[in-house]
Amino acid sequence: MVNVEGDTCYNNPIFNSDATPFQAGTIAVTTMCENNTKNKQILGVHVANKLCRAATVLRNKGKQVECPNHRGHCSANVSEREQIGDERKWNRSLSTQISQDIKIASLTCDGDIRAFQGFSSSQSHRVGHLKDLRHLGNSLKREINKTPFSKDMLRGHTRSSVRNRFALSVKSRCMA
Repeated sequence: MVNVEGDTCYNNPIFNSDATPFQAGTIAVTTMCENNTKNKQILGVHVANKLCRAATVLRNKGKQVECPNHRGHCSANVSEREQIGDERKWNRSLSTQISQDIKIASLTCDGDIRAFQGFSSSQSHRVGHLKDLRHLGNSLKREINKTPFSKDMLRGHTRSSVRNRFALSVKSRCMA
């Protein structure tokens, strides 16, 4: 039984992107590594890619092209209309690939429950779900910074710096 940890990262943010009415991310990379040894060896990687240079060239010539798998060289493996932020799908795909060789005991990931659901749906046994402390600590810090404390709670030179130090202290204590 192997404990794994994983996360998905994007070539550009899929949140807080006001520059486009469309989804900003075009590439998602999901990585899983073992969490039993200090080596943290990579067990699998899944790349979802919407980018296709050949399709762009063909479209500029007035041709109708659908990615992926159009005629010629298509570097995309995901349709342009498909949601790039679908961590459930990417984790399910990677989990299926990994489970052919090893049996997974638990998955450590961020707070996105969909990522875990995708991973566990492809397993034939129950998989434990552990939360990543870095993501948890950052969530705690964000919430503390948004919390409306009473005026007497945080006193100091500047209230915002005291609040930030308090948030960092709570984050580090929870992670310890």
